[in-house]
Amino acid sequence: MVDFTKEKGNLSETEVATVTTNIVSNRFDRKSRLLTAEQYTFVFENASRFGNAYFTVLARKNNVGYARLGLAISKKCAKSAVDRNRIKRQFRESFRLNQHSLPTVDIIAMCKPAALKIDKKAIRYQIDKQWFFMKKKFSKDLGTSIGQKADHSAPLPFTRSNQN
Repeated sequence: MVDFTKEKGNLSETEVATVTTNIVSNRFDRKSRLLTAEQYTFVFENASRFGNAYFTVLARKNNVGYARLGLAISKKCAKSAVDRNRIKRQFRESFRLNQHSLPTVDIIAMCKPAALKIDKKAIRYQIDKQWFFMKKKFSKDLGTSIGQKADHSAPLPFTRSNQN
């Protein structure tokens, strides 16, 4: 815990407590994950689908007040455990950094075989692109604005060489 009394002068204990509780955590806790089969089924039953040539992301509004992530990276998509884990790591990291800006939805991320042909930067770019479209869709449903639109029309410059 940071001692804010030295930085901010003479704050009262309640002011210090308020400052420390308002700090946003970017941790990927258990509560930020879809854990049970029922939670996955809830999303699969009636989800909004977002996708491109590399990934499919399913999302459904939830009642818990924050976004949660579930990963369904199959052997059909990536035969090697190393490749599956690499994609999962990228999804978890991107979600961890963006979770507070995402709408309150349950998300299931799935990959397509083409995802193995692009490098780490391109994977991250494509995942962030999915978050953008998700925010746009769910903010439209709520009748709110998400701010400036990002330019995602640029061609994808990153490709991964075949390692066969």
